Amino acid sequence: MDFAQIPFCRLNPEAASQARSAADGFFKYCNLFPDFFERHANAAATLLLFIAFAVRSAALLSITKSVYSHYLLWDERLYHSMALEILKGNTESSSLFSWVVAFLYFLFTADPMVTRIFNTLLGTAVCFLIYLTGKELAGRKLGLASLLIAALYKPLILFSIVPMKTMLTLFFFVGGLFLILKFKKNESFFYPLLLGCALGFLANIRPNCLIFVPFAPVLLLRGYFSLEPHSRKNIATIILTFLLGFSIYFTPVIMAGISGHNSFRSTSGQAGMNLYLGNNLDNPAPYYSPVPFAHSSPFVQERHFAIEASRNSGKRLNSSESSAYWMLQVYQSALSAPFAFIKKIALKTSVLFHRFEAGDHYDIEFMSSFVPFFKIPLFQFFLIFPAGIAGIAFSVIRRLKGAATCLSIFLLYGATLVIFFTNMRYRLPLAVILIPFSVLGICWLINDLFRRRSGRAALFAVIAAAAACMQWIPIQATEDTTAYYNTHAIVLNSLGKEDEALDYWELSSQMGTPYSAFANLALEGHCMKNARLEKARFYLDKIAEDSFASASKYDMLGDLLIAKGDLRGGIDSYEHSLSVNSGQIGPRVKLARLFQNIDPRRSMAEREKLEYILSFYHRTSTEKSLLH
Repeated sequence: MDFAQIPFCRLNPEAASQARSAADGFFKYCNLFPDFFERHANAAATLLLFIAFAVRSAALLSITKSVYSHYLLWDERLYHSMALEILKGNTESSSLFSWVVAFLYFLFTADPMVTRIFNTLLGTAVCFLIYLTGKELAGRKLGLASLLIAALYKPLILFSIVPMKTMLTLFFFVGGLFLILKFKKNESFFYPLLLGCALGFLANIRPNCLIFVPFAPVLLLRGYFSLEPHSRKNIATIILTFLLGFSIYFTPVIMAGISGHNSFRSTSGQAGMNLYLGNNLDNPAPYYSPVPFAHSSPFVQERHFAIEASRNSGKRLNSSESSAYWMLQVYQSALSAPFAFIKKIALKTSVLFHRFEAGDHYDIEFMSSFVPFFKIPLFQFFLIFPAGIAGIAFSVIRRLKGAATCLSIFLLYGATLVIFFTNMRYRLPLAVILIPFSVLGICWLINDLFRRRSGRAALFAVIAAAAACMQWIPIQATEDTTAYYNTHAIVLNSLGKEDEALDYWELSSQMGTPYSAFANLALEGHCMKNARLEKARFYLDKIAEDSFASASKYDMLGDLLIAKGDLRGGIDSYEHSLSVNSGQIGPRVKLARLFQNIDPRRSMAEREKLEYILSFYHRTSTEKSLLH
């Protein structure tokens, strides 16, 4: 069989030279890379990598001088805590990235700054991989331009200086993309092995990337057969070598079994929970939003979902069973309200390309007021997206080698974000694909204008304009910054700057958006501490009954009523709180203590329920302190 004759495998052999010619013409016209850079391309790449590292070092220095260096946010604190548990010998509650952090702590010191420095180096390495990807597509000049944009791309810089797993994700993602593009007929089978390893690590870190497993060998073989047919033996060797490399995905599970722990914490067990969070029809916004029956903290959220699933099922469910339960809930929700579900998917598709960089931890514009580095005007998503989309479209039309592969990966990964949910850090893999194509797209455009191909230039302009318009579609929650005010207030309060924290919580409360509920809870707590009971009740009344914070609202209302001497009202409030979120520990403990003298039998029943709830938690010292 002549695979080279299959349309899927057929490429335009002239497209690569056309792309290089267009790039050379563009860079010569712009005088972006003088002859020195062309003669010393390796030196130019080294210089740009140094700039990338220097920029990230400057950003790291800037954030270390701000309030954000003294407080670990949600996922950051989770990985730090897990790494400390691993160092103590407790590996039962751990993830792959926490092992990386623990190894860094073992080599150096148990300080999150070590992870920040590691990510700075890793972020520079990601820029180098983007350079290699651009070079593979259309030569060194495109690679250098891609490296320059990557070095100065704000979201990449931000996640290169925070102690999160985003940079490790991008390292394996871009590395895998480069390996697919690089693999040719005469290359060693070492490439499929490396690709399998990269995808195995990537899927451990980001389980939604498991979608690439059946497609990766196909994309490899496409480039392989585009030149000439090969034997079935070579096909089998490529696939088996890839699968051998991918088997590293199962290493953590095997290690957990050998060590006697059969509950290795893999984020894949959160698939059902995340699917429900992304498709909850009670949430009108296209972004992630917590639910009333589970706390938003990553320390307990998955367990609350398991407890709720067990309560609804009438039997105790483990992590995988809970995940399957919530997947079924999403399926049934889609069947019962198909139009609402389709609308939800459409909204999530729209925000995938929106200019608003939704963040679950940081907002670049907001934090620029406190981290001066981010005031510098650098590249952002809304700048590269229009030209990037048009560049991919033109490259695929002209059958440039690697363009269809990049488009396939772009669409596959984008589909996982539409199925679940998107935010700034989850969208970064799409951005790193767009970066080289945004440059290449402009190269195609300039080349067509010089050659007076007005039809092609007009088509490019139409595609780019349509993509730009997509970024400005008015969508609910795309301008909501309430969560960042709350986060900033928490950071300030942790530093003892209570008055400043109260100002930011008050601003958040006044905005009246869903995340204002967290500010109202914080303000109520402050009023309770200062015995301002009426003002505390005022803030609780601002939280809607259907808010995701309703369980916490009634827990705190119970405290308030008890302080007023209303025992019956306090008990009713605690019970209402538990009827919303039965996985809470605090209200259950309070009920058991309240009933101890007035109804010992009820107190014993509450303690039995509490023991059942606690059975869903790992009894590590770190988590015990966090739970209480």
